[in-house]
Amino acid sequence: MNEAGWMKTAGTTDFNLGLRLTLTFAALIVLILGGNALIVWQFHITRNQTDRLSGANQQLIEVLRLQASLLSFHRRLDDLALSMDARRVESEAESLHRALHEQTQQTRTAIAKLPSGTAFSLNYMPLLKKLVANASCRLRAVVMISANCGSVRKASSRRSL
Repeated sequence: MNEAGWMKTAGTTDFNLGLRLTLTFAALIVLILGGNALIVWQFHITRNQTDRLSGANQQLIEVLRLQASLLSFHRRLDDLALSMDARRVESEAESLHRALHEQTQQTRTAIAKLPSGTAFSLNYMPLLKKLVANASCRLRAVVMISANCGSVRKASSRRSL
């Protein structure tokens, strides 16, 4: 009877152990699903941050391209101003203006395509307009000065004869 009594006790213990084991497995499954949900949420946040950083990176690349273009513009403009050749200034002024305008349009297009979460894309446009206006004014001034220098040279050569 002792063995039979042990069997009954063992049967009820197994049942209690089975219930505890089932609850433990259920708790583990819930924890695993919760951990996976947390990881998916963190990936979503990381993707959004990556998109914002990528947008800011693209904007900085465009700013650097525009800066390189402006440096080239000013270098060529200085060369033209020092050449004192009115014909050369007039012929190259249009290509300078066109190159600056094309680079400005590329920069505006690239900035317009950036994600809306990019930090300073809206603040950059007025600055871009001012830079282009300033460069265009300098170009017109060099053209006018070279034309005036050409006129002065012609007048002084006539007077010397």
